[in-house]
This record gives sequence, structure tokens and C-alpha cells, in this order.
Amino acid sequence: MQQIDLKIFDAEGLHSALDGYAPADQVSDLDLYEVDFDDRLKGAGFGFGPKNYWKALKVELRLLTCGGDDPEKYAELRNVLCTQSGISQTAVVSTIAVFVGAEIGVQAGLIVPFVALFLIVAARVGYEAFCRAMNMDQDT
Repeated sequence: MQQIDLKIFDAEGLHSALDGYAPADQVSDLDLYEVDFDDRLKGAGFGFGPKNYWKALKVELRLLTCGGDDPEKYAELRNVLCTQSGISQTAVVSTIAVFVGAEIGVQAGLIVPFVALFLIVAARVGYEAFCRAMNMDQDT
């Protein structure tokens, strides 16, 4: 499976993982959370080096959701998530945050609300629109 099945996400069910953040409506709105994301990481001792964690998060979530350049990278995670019917949305977000956090070098708990924000937008706008916007964003 090269892309994640967005049917497993329930935008309303994902709200519990937002930690007070209001959900975005469009992919372009996601960058409005970059400052909050950076502040959250800096408060935990991350974000002082040369790494752009926001960009790294977006790249990994694009790879997970859309497949992209390395469709096998998250293939096993996508398969497991898509075969678990009835799994809680909090569990889905937390699981994704663990994998993505390990990849970008950030504690999963710090990125859970931002993972949820991306998943809500993906579920709302659909696979094609989400991946097209994420791919365009990567090219700039």
C-alpha cells in the first residue's frame, strides 16, 4: 500500500488529540501552526539546532499519507493502521506520532496535536488534494 486509507480517520474523533488547537480547514492553513510547533519544541529543549523540525514533520507526514519518494518507508505502519477497524483515533495519532517522532528526533508526545491537525485536514480535503498540496509545498 503506497498511501494511507483516509477512511480510517474521523475528523471529529481526532479532535481529542488537538490539545486545544483549533483544526485547520485547508492544507495551506497548516503553516499557521509552525510558530506554535516551534515554541512547543523549544520549550522542551528542541529546536535550537540547524534542523527545521516543522519541515521534517511535513515531509514525514507526506511520506506516510501519500507515499511519495519512498513508498515503502511507512508501508508496514499504513498496513497495520488500515487493518485495525474500530481503533481509537487517539491510538492512531499516538502511533503515528511515535513513528514520525522517532524519524525526526522529537518526542512523540510533543507532536501528537500537530499530527492530528494534519490528519484532520487530510480527511477533510481528501487524498488527492492533500497530497498535491503537500507535494507542491515540498517543491518550494
